[in-house]
This record gives sequence, structure tokens and C-alpha cells, in this order.
Amino acid sequence: MSALRWIAVVLALVAVADPRIPLPRRERPGVRVDAAAMTAPLAERLRAAAFPIVSSGEAATIVAPGVDPPSPQRPVYLLSPGGGVTIVGISASATRAAGQSVTVSAMLRARGRAGQSTTIQLEDTGLPVASSLHTWKGEDETWTATFDYLPATSGASVLRVRVLSSPGSSDDPVTADVLASPIRDPIPTLVYESDVTWPAVFVRRALEQQPGFRVASVQHATKAAATLAGAPPAALRAEALAPYDLVVCGSLEGLSPAEFEAVRWFVETRGGILVFVPDRLPGARAAQLVPGLTFEAKQLETAVPLRAGGEGLSASEFAMPRLAGGASTPLALDGAARPVVMAIRRGAGAIVVSGALDAWRYRDRGDGAFSRFWAATLLAQAATVPRRLEVAARPSVVRPGDAVRVRVRLADRELTAGERVGLGPARAHAADATIGGDTAVRLWPSGEPGLYEGDWRPARGGRYVVSASVGDARGETLVYSDPAAAGPPSNAASLRIAAQASGGGVFTDDRALVGAMAERLPLMTVTRSVPATRSPWWAAAFAICLTAEWAIRRRRGLR
Repeated sequence: MSALRWIAVVLALVAVADPRIPLPRRERPGVRVDAAAMTAPLAERLRAAAFPIVSSGEAATIVAPGVDPPSPQRPVYLLSPGGGVTIVGISASATRAAGQSVTVSAMLRARGRAGQSTTIQLEDTGLPVASSLHTWKGEDETWTATFDYLPATSGASVLRVRVLSSPGSSDDPVTADVLASPIRDPIPTLVYESDVTWPAVFVRRALEQQPGFRVASVQHATKAAATLAGAPPAALRAEALAPYDLVVCGSLEGLSPAEFEAVRWFVETRGGILVFVPDRLPGARAAQLVPGLTFEAKQLETAVPLRAGGEGLSASEFAMPRLAGGASTPLALDGAARPVVMAIRRGAGAIVVSGALDAWRYRDRGDGAFSRFWAATLLAQAATVPRRLEVAARPSVVRPGDAVRVRVRLADRELTAGERVGLGPARAHAADATIGGDTAVRLWPSGEPGLYEGDWRPARGGRYVVSASVGDARGETLVYSDPAAAGPPSNAASLRIAAQASGGGVFTDDRALVGAMAERLPLMTVTRSVPATRSPWWAAAFAICLTAEWAIRRRRGLR
């Protein structure tokens, strides 16, 4: 009787001390499972395979599409569905002018859908505004859908791309949001004519009719007489051209050497767009500006329509541009698919060369196709002109807490010339335009001079203005945060690369994934300290001793 009492006392005293007893056991290294990948069947299979689930110090990581690629220092296992259609990338025009549509591109990947059709839809505030149908040909195929849409508002707007499920399909809805930029200020454009040419006159008139352009012009009828419009510079010098994005010239031959060098600086260093619209076969100046550029004279009895980007444009006299080497993009083609109007990259900018010498004569054909062609072409070209400081945030539509990568790029012309590059301090902050408040965004210089990058996460929903400065150069962009936003598109491609680089793998079901991990991470004997006194059996032993001691005393008539 007294022995049972002392056993209970010892059990109680040991429980108060709460010692930890080292016990050997067989288990595998711990793994960390991303919340998006965690399911009850996966957790059960990991426990059955003796894999502890840990939050830190893991030997491997299990992730699902849609998360940031983890560091490949440890094996990464991607658990991705084996079929269906996913959005792997989405983008919208970085800038737009008044009257210019937004181009939205969405890259889709389909697996196991050969012979089936998929409809992808563009929505604005929940209303379908465009759609496209695609029939898949391969078992694993990538296709890009492109939409041109003119939003009703001049401000920024969130557009949604939705993949509609096929009838009878069990696929989950797939959506992704993208930000359509607000309308930018009118594009500063200078029309400079040393001699009056009809093509430049009517290109100027076409641009003056468009709200997306702010046109200033100087057209010399003689050396002493000129027609001015807007607020053109007094002389054609580099510093006078710096504020402009577009310069239109009908002739290069009448420019002085200083003016010609200013135009060269404008294209190659400033990054502007020169629009060269001659009315006769160009002289040697064009070849000096673009080495390898030649022209072939061609004349037809009647005007013929141009096609591709120049649909509706007509001409009968041509100076067909030919470029030996260099990067060029055809903007309008003749019937033999030869370029008549082309954009030639030169330095930081580009030169748009028109070989349709008399297209202005047929400007009334096609219900004003001449004006529409030049307005649309130059709007698109002006979008490539680099800002003094470019600020980009990707993705631009996120949920609160999602990661946003901020990239700040200083234009090449702002970099100090010489062996050493001198840059001012780089700063960035995100201002909540909804309720106020600023958050600093730490920027880090990259290996490229003038390029800085940083990460930021919006704490709550709202409209954020991300501003940055490098020295006295400033820029900004917008980010929308909404709990109901369709998150960034699946980044399975990046995750697949991370998984392969880390020695992990990509799996379509949890059974195969756990099996591969079991082969990679074998069982081992691990000694773990176990708090034995916290076991229910310890409390049961204590209760049994006290109960037995009390029962014996009662049977003997003791109290």
C-alpha cells in the first residue's frame, strides 16, 4: 500500500520536473509545404512516408503554381495539375495616348487538349469587350491571344482576361488581371521643313487632327520666309530637340551640317523618332544617317493600294527603301510584299522612312486612310521613345501582400560619359492614393548601369502611385491592390526551371511526388528528446496508483 503511494508521489514529482527523454526513431528529413500546395491527401501521404512537415530548416520544399520561385539551394518539388489551360503570361501597352487603344496580350498553355477549342475573353468591369477562339493542335501547346481595346475612361483601368471552360469540361475558371495605363500627355511633335514638301504638309495636318499629338511646325517657303505653328524652337539644335518625341522631315538635303548632326543626336542619343517623308528620290543625306540605306525608284500608271499596316494607303510613285543589314520593321507593303514604309532602329531611337512619294495625293481614299495610317503608326512608334526615367511595376494588379517587382531605369542619355558612370542617389516610395500614407521601396543597383530593382508588397487594397527618382530625374507608375483581384498568372515555367535546377522535379499528383522524395531523402535514425511526462499514459499510471492505493485502504477498513 505504501509502495503505491510512493510510486504516485514519484510520478507527480517527475511530472513537475518535466524531463525530456532521448528516444531513437526512424524518420525522413523535414519538408516545407507551401500553403497553396497543401492538401489533406498530401499531408496524409507525407505522414505515412515519415516526412515531418516543418516551417523552417527544411530539406526540401513543395510548391504549387502561382508562388514566387524559391531559392534552389534545396530541392524544390512543383506539384502542378497534369492538364488543362493556364495563363502563363499577360501584358498590356505600357503607355497610350488619347484615341489610342490598349493592346492586351495573354499567353496560354494547354496540356492534354489536342483537338479541343478554347475561348479567351477580355472583360472591362465584368463586361465582355472582346473574345478569341483557338483550337489546340498539340498535347502541350502555347498560344498568345492579342486584343486591341479602347477603354471608355481616360484614367487607368483594370482589365480581366478569362479562359472560358469548354462544355462538359471540369476545368476550374482561369482568370488574370492586367492594368491599362491612363492616357499620357499629348506626344510632343516637331515638323521641320527646310523646303516645303507636300508629304510633310499632309502628315502634319493628319497629326494636328489627333488629340494624342501636340504639334509645332517650321516650314520654310524660302530662306527668309517660314510658316510657324505652335511653339517651335528658334533653331534646330540638340538642346532644342530634347523635349520632342517625334520629328517629321520631308527633306534632309536642305539641313545645315549643324542641323543634320542635331537630328542624328535626336535619334541615336535622345532616342526619338525621325519621320522621313520625302516627295522625291532621297539624296546622300539619308545614307549618311543610316549606312546601308538605298532607294529604288519605281513609277506606276495608276495608284495601287498598300497592305499590311498600310491598309488603305495608295501611291503610284515610289522610292522603295532597301536596307543592307540593321534592324528594320516593315510598316506598309506593296503587292509583292516588299516594304514601302519601314521603321529602322538606330541607336536609342528609330527612323520611319516612307517610300510612298505621292501617297498624299490619294489621302481622301478609304475614308481618310492616309490620316489614320500616320496617326496609328506614329502613336505606336512614339510608345518606344524612352522616358528620362522609366518606372515599371510587375505585376501591376495584385492582392494585398503579393510581391511586386519595381524596376527603375535611367535613360542612356542621362548616364555620364567617360570611363566612370556617375549617378545620383536612387529612391522610391509607394503612396496609397486611396487613404494616404507612403511606404519606402528599397532599390538595389543591378549589373547594368542606370538600372535599379526592388521588391514591395502592398499591405492593403487600394490604388498606389509608385514614384522613383535618380538624381533630378523622376518617374512614376501605378499599382492596383484588390483582395478580389485575379492573381498573377501561373509562373509554372519559372518554377519548373527552379525545380530542375535544384534537383527536385515537377509532378502531376502527390503520390508520385512523395515517392520521388522518399527515394531522394531516405529514412534515418533520429534521436529526439520526448517529454514523457506529458504523455496520457503517465497521467494514467499516476491515477492507477492512487486509485489502487485508495481501494486497498478501503478494503482493509483504513482511511
